Amino acid sequence: AVHGAVAAILAGLLWYLYLIGTANPRQFFSWTVGLLIVAAVALPLLLTVPFLDGLAAAIVHLFIGLPILALTSAFSNTIRR
Repeated sequence: AVHGAVAAILAGLLWYLYLIGTANPRQFFSWTVGLLIVAAVALPLLLTVPFLDGLAAAIVHLFIGLPILALTSAFSNTIRR
């Protein structure tokens, strides 16, 4: 739970930095977080020796990453420059 909370806070910080620094922050944010989710899902599958343990960790990372991406993107509609 702590890792998910830290990831959500970092996602909000990343969104803010993209908001003040880029012309199209939503596109940059979606690509960055999407690639981080892919990496977080792939690494346990590649590095964990018991495959089922790696699969379980990958599923947990996916279920943490996708809501962060969706909710931060949805919240971005309420922010005005």
